[in-house]
Amino acid sequence: MGIYSKFDKKNLIDFFLYNYLIQHKDFWDKNYFLIRNSYPNKFYFIPWDFDECFGQFAWKKYDNSIDEISEIRSNNELYNRLLGNSEFMEECKTRWFELREFLWTEEYFSDMISKLYEEIKDVLELDTDLWNPGKYDENWNCDVHEYIEHLNKWILERLEFCDAYFNMF
Repeated sequence: MGIYSKFDKKNLIDFFLYNYLIQHKDFWDKNYFLIRNSYPNKFYFIPWDFDECFGQFAWKKYDNSIDEISEIRSNNELYNRLLGNSEFMEECKTRWFELREFLWTEEYFSDMISKLYEEIKDVLELDTDLWNPGKYDENWNCDVHEYIEHLNKWILERLEFCDAYFNMF
């Protein structure tokens, strides 16, 4: 019996791609739920706790071109095995470019960020002021508009990085 008799294959692929794309650093060894549907009788992963992703964690910013495969492999034995499987990686490549063509476009992310920002902009400034670590660190700038611009740029560069990464397989 192989791993796909226990886990939903598409979920394993999409789960990896999504978390790899958003550079979900605080994740591969925790911060997910493992659930099982009664039919079909397979396990699924659901991520949670997104405070260290999209290239940031509080006032820290991460390079969007960091390849964390070795960290993923050392922190998650299931994905260590899957990432060492050429068939799995080929399926990840196929799925990546399918998502890039039909869903994960630059326009999709830009529109999503704009829409979300419009919905929360009134409370976002209050929240930023409340939790602003700049009160203690003069090097940190918590300007929301600059952060949105940084996030948009980070996502576009991360998409390019991931395109190149998955193109290798």
